[in-house]
Amino acid sequence: MSDNSLIDALLSPQDPTARQSCKFIIVRGRLSDEAQHALDKAVDGIRQDAGIGKAKRFSATWLAKVLRSFGHDVSVSTIQRHVNKECSCDQPEE
Repeated sequence: MSDNSLIDALLSPQDPTARQSCKFIIVRGRLSDEAQHALDKAVDGIRQDAGIGKAKRFSATWLAKVLRSFGHDVSVSTIQRHVNKECSCDQPEE
């Protein structure tokens, strides 16, 4: 990659109004119906788990590790944004 390409990329930020798909939903869409149901239950478990620190049974970190161990490229922060409804899934259309 040339310096010019890097410079062009650095000087051309993405349009903040461009809506991007939630990566969590992209990963979810690649799963079987049964796996999607289990994933939904895991997300609900994270949302409802009132534990703190090591007392948490469900967490975004745990879910990211599980998904990555099965070959799905998803980060803890992506899962956390989805769990907290801060991703593009829960943003109003403009």
